[in-house]
Amino acid sequence: MAEKSDPSEVAALQAYAGLVASLLMAAVTAQVKGRLADQLQAALEHRWLIEQAKAVIMGREELDAQAAFERLRRAARSSARRLADVAKDVTAGQPLPPAGVTGPGPGRAGQGPPDHHLARLQDGTRPPRWMVGDDL
Repeated sequence: MAEKSDPSEVAALQAYAGLVASLLMAAVTAQVKGRLADQLQAALEHRWLIEQAKAVIMGREELDAQAAFERLRRAARSSARRLADVAKDVTAGQPLPPAGVTGPGPGRAGQGPPDHHLARLQDGTRPPRWMVGDDL
């Protein structure tokens, strides 16, 4: 048979449960904040690495900053690698793959629009501008 609980014991257990819940919530919050801080630190480190790689590409290929970033991004996408990994290789002295055969590419100082305006859908028609955008 179940014993009757003393009201003071029930109150103490409820207070203890509230304290445990508060501690668990604080631990979860701290973990989330710690994870966010780690992600922000990694983003800053990657940003620095990408900026360094852009500078290397600008010097090697005589590109402006935007074109150097596009070149770096295109190389990462075409090799299915993370941008930061490609940037690390560039800063270590490794060359990027040659640019596409369709011309100098986007962003060379004073030389035409990005080459994604040449994109075609499977049926051969050009996609609307909103579909390709300026950030491809």
